[in-house]
Amino acid sequence: QSRAVFFATMFLWLALLLASEIRIRRKQKDIQTILPILLATVFAFVSLGSILEWPVLNYAFAALIGFEVMLLFQTLGGQSDFLRLSQKPYRRIMVLIWSFNAFAFVTTIFALSLFFPGIPFWFLTVVGGVIFGFIAVMVWRMYFQLLPRQMSVWVFLVAFFMMELIWTMHFLPFGYLVSGFFLTWIWYIFQLLTRFHFAPHGIVWKRQIIFLSTNAILFFLMLLFFVRWV
Repeated sequence: QSRAVFFATMFLWLALLLASEIRIRRKQKDIQTILPILLATVFAFVSLGSILEWPVLNYAFAALIGFEVMLLFQTLGGQSDFLRLSQKPYRRIMVLIWSFNAFAFVTTIFALSLFFPGIPFWFLTVVGGVIFGFIAVMVWRMYFQLLPRQMSVWVFLVAFFMMELIWTMHFLPFGYLVSGFFLTWIWYIFQLLTRFHFAPHGIVWKRQIIFLSTNAILFFLMLLFFVRWV
């Protein structure tokens, strides 16, 4: 209801989350931190919730972030049985959360350009590219132990590619939610193919033909659906 209440609540929330992770890590010192994805998830939901115009969605997202934070702390504490049996479910869940965070951030960027036209869009474009590049790195690190020099070129390509798309999407007559959805979709495929490139066998294009063809068809159909209502 006021800026003072908002910032006080945010500070208390972040302090409690940080204290909870420190407490768990003291008991299990060999576990990997979840602080980057935890903080990114918090700010992603806060930024997305601040631009949504439907109260029902705000309540739904509030419940969803509670579930995600619980899930993140379960992975940190090793309390989830199915996550101990296989790393694949864990990685897929983390990639899903990171992808949603990317959608929330890029959607907020488009909303800021609409609500605050005085902000230079080139600056928002650079911020969006950096965010997409950072999240791509966090996803790749879950699958491979890569040196900075191995990732630097690909991080730059992902960031630059997404900056080009953000700038282009800015001129299309879509709302910020639709623009964020399409850009996150393209980013996910791009970072997925890049991740396959890092694998020892590289990208097996024969296996990706059906996947890429299906996504291209769905992307085109979804684009036509939204263009119809513009």
